[in-house]
Amino acid sequence: MTADKSTEAEPHQSQGLADLGNWRTKPHSDWAFSNVDKLVPVASINLETSRPTAPEFGSLLTDEIETGDGRTSISCALRDLDTDIVLACKDGIPAALWTAPHADAHAPHLAFSVSKSITGLAAGVAWAEGHLDLDAVIVTLVPECAGSGFGDATVRNLLDMQVSLDIDETYAGTSGFGARYCRAVLWDPPEPGEEIDHFGLLTTIGKGDEDHGGPFRYRSANSDMIGVVLERAVGQRFNRFVSDVLWEPMGGEGKAHVTVDRRGMAQSAGGISCTAFDLARLGEIMRCNGAVGGRQVLSPAFVSDTIHGGDAAAWRDGDWGGLLPGHRYRNQWYARGDRDGCVYAKGIHGQWLYINPRHRATIVKFSSQAAAADPELDAATLRLLDAIAERL
Repeated sequence: MTADKSTEAEPHQSQGLADLGNWRTKPHSDWAFSNVDKLVPVASINLETSRPTAPEFGSLLTDEIETGDGRTSISCALRDLDTDIVLACKDGIPAALWTAPHADAHAPHLAFSVSKSITGLAAGVAWAEGHLDLDAVIVTLVPECAGSGFGDATVRNLLDMQVSLDIDETYAGTSGFGARYCRAVLWDPPEPGEEIDHFGLLTTIGKGDEDHGGPFRYRSANSDMIGVVLERAVGQRFNRFVSDVLWEPMGGEGKAHVTVDRRGMAQSAGGISCTAFDLARLGEIMRCNGAVGGRQVLSPAFVSDTIHGGDAAAWRDGDWGGLLPGHRYRNQWYARGDRDGCVYAKGIHGQWLYINPRHRATIVKFSSQAAAADPELDAATLRLLDAIAERL
């Protein structure tokens, strides 16, 4: 491999100006997404042990790709998509790295809802080790959920986002569940006199009108509850379990952590920060049937179930069936159902972990897109990632 020519991130204008009221908005997010630990309490997953290198994109940046209504260069696409870092790997070897002027490829970047997929992998390890029954009813593991929407759901329902909950996935504004959620996880400023914690908020969620096990309903609360279930099942804090069963066996080299609330509960749905290099390692474990460096980290059966399982009807009839036809959702991962066998994890503001088995490619894209969610940007990102995978 050639030396990584990227330098330390330059001082950013938002450093020192970002706070809980603005850190997820431009221009503050350029700095804040790689410095979450300076704004929100965190629990450590891994300490930095080394600084791996990768070749630059080089001439690949000038290659043109389809945009849906024309063509553009990979370089322009990266900038148009507010990319902070993109790392492309071929056969597990870092093949191309691009960083924005304000970014540092060795700094942990907030993965947002890619965290869900990491949490899903941790649940897979707990299952393989005999600690977690995926058919168990939640209330048997977390008695405090009795009477809530989670109480009579199963772990499998949580993993596949098929729990019927009386909430939506709206986080804008200052009222409603989404606003309380952001304050509970300490991502937004507290309201005067309000006493709220993450787990307590989850137990107040009622059951929706549907039965559990029905259509796919994307609710981050499911993934947070998986974190609670894991802690109860394995008798260990979420961050330490993820460290022990994922980061240590895969040889994680960079700093990683997860945001926590005032009682120390990890935000397993969206609070994990890690480096692009380590996130790529996790993707490679999925691509290689659960193994890395000759060591079996994940159960091959769980990996196969994640990639090939999932309820096609639940997806078709669910929240995004019309938007992303042909997909499936299993164990907190998306399977695209295409000829490449592509699976991916994604998070708001443009975070992606993309795995393309046919091209033997794993690509990480960290971003600071202004829009939390935008279907057109997602479609453009998939076109970009497909194009990079084909050229590696």
